[in-house]
Amino acid sequence: MNILIDDPQQPPIATVILGHGSIMPMDAPFLEQIAGLLSKQGIRVIRFEFPYMERARKYGGEYHLDPEHVLLETWRQVIQTIPERTGDIFIGGKCMGGRTASLIADEMKVAGVLALTFPFHLPRQPIYPPRKATRLCAQHLGSLKTPMLVIQGEWDPSGLPRTVEKYSLSKAVSIHWIPKAKHSLEPTLKSKATFPDNLRQASTSMVGFIRRVVLDRAHISAPEADRH
Repeated sequence: MNILIDDPQQPPIATVILGHGSIMPMDAPFLEQIAGLLSKQGIRVIRFEFPYMERARKYGGEYHLDPEHVLLETWRQVIQTIPERTGDIFIGGKCMGGRTASLIADEMKVAGVLALTFPFHLPRQPIYPPRKATRLCAQHLGSLKTPMLVIQGEWDPSGLPRTVEKYSLSKAVSIHWIPKAKHSLEPTLKSKATFPDNLRQASTSMVGFIRRVVLDRAHISAPEADRH
């Protein structure tokens, strides 16, 4: 399995494993920039590719998404074989990478989930009420126990605020809305922010979330240690 690792210059606060989106590889500019921003703020970032993307990289030509069970099994393998495991483990990624991470998070008992844009519904489906198939994309978020942060553009057609507010999400799920941003956090013409501005805002929010979760976990484990 091919992986990329971005190590911070100082001892890492935590490790984040990022999966790619459905049509972008692990070294796509979006993920390269996010990984760089996180590592500069003390986070160790590991990126990997699902089997279908590895095949496309090796053989070229068209590719077809792996079945969901293959995507989830890939996550299990990656989490279990992290090189030089350091600190708390967070998992997530861009769109599909973040969604599949959220499906496996409770099972794998990771510290948290980071979703860089979440496919709450398909872009061309009716805004509300969503179709049954669309609801299934986010249905599991109603019972998620692992802390999760979603970074979402306000103008992302796969998850608009007026739609997402109608979903029954777990209290473990929080959403950071990037003003006037589209699906890959690109600014709209009405936004005064630049694309780098939006990525910096996303990475800052992610690091803040990581720090809070790490601190909360330390407070929970401290009394347990005192009892032994």
